[in-house]
Amino acid sequence: MTKKSDDNLQPAPIRILNIKEVCHRVGIARATVYRWKAAGLFPEPVKLGVNRIGWRDNVIQEWIENLSDDGDGPCVVD
Repeated sequence: MTKKSDDNLQPAPIRILNIKEVCHRVGIARATVYRWKAAGLFPEPVKLGVNRIGWRDNVIQEWIENLSDDGDGPCVVD
């Protein structure tokens, strides 16, 4: 049996999520994503084209992991 070298391991590529995938992953509505983003409570998307944005999968995952355990999500004061 041969042992594979760790030199050939490459990190997994970062996936870009569209708004529908972000909403599904986080469990919130599209309007909430944009409201929280405008309030500085949600990660900024990356620009993919003239009329296209997306969110890095790892950034959304980190944001989810950093939410408080009280279950209320970010607090938005209008």
